[in-house]
Amino acid sequence: MSITEKINDRRVWSEEFIMSYDELTIEDRYLSLIMGLNEAGFVKQDYTSYSPLSKVTDLQLDSVVVRLYLVELNNDTVICYRVGLAGRMDNDDTDTIFRLGLDTIWGDIRRVWVISKL
Repeated sequence: MSITEKINDRRVWSEEFIMSYDELTIEDRYLSLIMGLNEAGFVKQDYTSYSPLSKVTDLQLDSVVVRLYLVELNNDTVICYRVGLAGRMDNDDTDTIFRLGLDTIWGDIRRVWVISKL
């Protein structure tokens, strides 16, 4: 199953992935998001997490970095992410990924991509 596809020259999650998303375990969702970003050209980076409470994966394409977190929060496990420029991930703001907002990560990636080209 392809996790992403291009529609109107924009990368989005494939319809098949979105339809199966609710059936996946949280760990499989996390791994699928990583695989989808790999499909889009992002490359997994070496990153050491300093938090014992989260699993962290950095993926980079040119100067844009996506950091995915698998975090236990209030007795639930959630996936959070940050998008920024390499070497400039200064703030601690993260967004949580929910099924209804899966495409927000692509909007954030596009926004940072534009900034990286300025």
